[in-house]
Amino acid sequence: MRPTGAKYSPAPWVGNNYTDYLCVYANGEEGPVEVCYQDQIEDEEEVLANMRLIKCAPELLELLVEMMHEGCIETTYADRVRKMVQKVLQGEERK
Repeated sequence: MRPTGAKYSPAPWVGNNYTDYLCVYANGEEGPVEVCYQDQIEDEEEVLANMRLIKCAPELLELLVEMMHEGCIETTYADRVRKMVQKVLQGEERK
């Protein structure tokens, strides 16, 4: 479930592994969400791991929101999760 008022591009995000760079596209449309150039990060496995994480970001956020609404998150974590979701949806910088 995509949060109401969400400004980010909806899932799915897809990734392409080109010879000299990786690119993640929102919803398969042109215009990359994030580009990681392999020559900037020496460890290719790190670049691929970053791409996988970026591709899953919208779905991870949507799962957290759904879990909050269903009451599936322990009280000890609920405030932290709520604050993180707010930062994503309202554009606050992470401290």
